Amino acid sequence: IGEMCRYMLASKPRAEDRQHKVRMMVGNGLQASIWRQFVERFNITNIIELYGATEGNLNMGNLNGKIGAIGCIPQCLPRSLIPVAIIRVNEDTNMPIRNSKGLCVWCKPGETGMFVGTIKQNDPTRQYHGYLNQDESQSKVIYDVFKKGDQAFVSGDL
Repeated sequence: IGEMCRYMLASKPRAEDRQHKVRMMVGNGLQASIWRQFVERFNITNIIELYGATEGNLNMGNLNGKIGAIGCIPQCLPRSLIPVAIIRVNEDTNMPIRNSKGLCVWCKPGETGMFVGTIKQNDPTRQYHGYLNQDESQSKVIYDVFKKGDQAFVSGDL
């Protein structure tokens, strides 16, 4: 939705900008600065932003309309029930930061990290098939993420 909103904002303002019945927009990639201007000008206040990787096994959504938040990971659920996480990484290398047990470390709310999705090949919603290029596919997988022997797809996005 980001590009569409940007194009609409680039048009000359008109009296009719707020005379419509559109009440919701859903899509990917809306910059915070565009979001604010768009809502103010067109009065479409219910915007749902989604994030996902076509080739990966992870997604999340900003269902509460918080400007600048791509989504959230519920903090009220046990981590074992949540198939995605934001982990701490070295921002120079994008490599995971690991604890004394060699496992990845969850980010705290508001902390910058890497979005990852648990891989479980026996679960259709958690499978990762990868790319045609096997080397590229393997570069997107990390091991010993939250327990020894597990795997996760690495989004590459901070």
